[in-house]
Amino acid sequence: MNIRSCTYASLLAIALAGIAHSQEAPRYFLVELPTLDEFSFTYPLDINDNARIVGTVETYSENALQPKLSAVQWDPWFGLRKLRGLPDAQFSQSVAVNRWGQITGYVSFDPGLHPFFYDQHRGFVDMNVDDVTQVIRPNAINDRGAIAGQLVVDGIQAGFTWDRRNGLRNLRDVFGLTGHFDVVAMNNAGQLTGEIYQPATATWEAYFYDPLTGFEQTGDLPDAAGGGNYPADIDSRGVVVGNSLDRNFRSRMFLWTHAGGIRPIGNPDQSLTAWAMNDRGTVVGFRDEFSDFHGIAWNERDGVIDLETAIVNPPVYPAPIPQFTFFPEGINNAGCIVGSPASLLIPVRNLRRLVPRNRPIDATLELAPWQMQLACTALIVR
Repeated sequence: MNIRSCTYASLLAIALAGIAHSQEAPRYFLVELPTLDEFSFTYPLDINDNARIVGTVETYSENALQPKLSAVQWDPWFGLRKLRGLPDAQFSQSVAVNRWGQITGYVSFDPGLHPFFYDQHRGFVDMNVDDVTQVIRPNAINDRGAIAGQLVVDGIQAGFTWDRRNGLRNLRDVFGLTGHFDVVAMNNAGQLTGEIYQPATATWEAYFYDPLTGFEQTGDLPDAAGGGNYPADIDSRGVVVGNSLDRNFRSRMFLWTHAGGIRPIGNPDQSLTAWAMNDRGTVVGFRDEFSDFHGIAWNERDGVIDLETAIVNPPVYPAPIPQFTFFPEGINNAGCIVGSPASLLIPVRNLRRLVPRNRPIDATLELAPWQMQLACTALIVR
């Protein structure tokens, strides 16, 4: 039996047993993500439920006036690599990835910026945006391969959806809107969240859209300063997470549901900004202390978690380089978090059954690909 067969056998055994979560305070094991060469920097942006990470690599060269940005993906078995079949361009970026490894992003080549759909088996598909559409940015892809984001037509910003069967769909007529709006996130039910511009107050306000019940605005927190509110993500149940400014002009995270409306989450004495959320109710984002940013996570049980102090093996940099700070970008349903500098944070409790009992989970631990894969696979972790 080869090593890959052993891995699949281990996968099945652990799937049947489940990786039990203890009630300890969350701690994380940090895996430094690679880059393409010594002149490159990796920026991970999203992670799916099978431990696949997508993002971009920034590469510098002596003769170039600006760095080259390349769309990339990473997984524990095959490492970091560019997306196969993408046109060679000065700029490309992988933005989001779904459960099946399908990716959306954009690439620049004549006559401009092209959003794309990427399938691991079928390769690159140009979304074929017409000449009238001036700018388009995909923000999300669901497990059905549908993509959502924002576009600009005749100087007006609008949200869109796209799939291979129906192509691009401008949501302006669907929502019955005439002003600026966008789509930030989408779930597998096709529910959307985004923000709509309010000319009377010159602010943006969060909204929720369900194909069955239609369009509605989330409203704002009771102590809001009136500066608008901004959605960040939506989970599989239609729960929206976002941010608002309170009367002290601190960022406040909120959750919104169709049934319960809007409520604040996090510590009211801190300026907290939500960035992403998984289906198990964990939010990741950052805390702003006088422009000193620190990565955080939040859930109902543990409250606000300082990610930097929760890491059991933080990098140590020589002086005078500032010490490690982490900016989270995405989280999957196994609780694994990706962010910058290029790092994957694996919950220590996910590793308990994957590491011998007498082996401490600390800076001396080196994980094998199968351990990283299982620890960040949502089907296994429960």
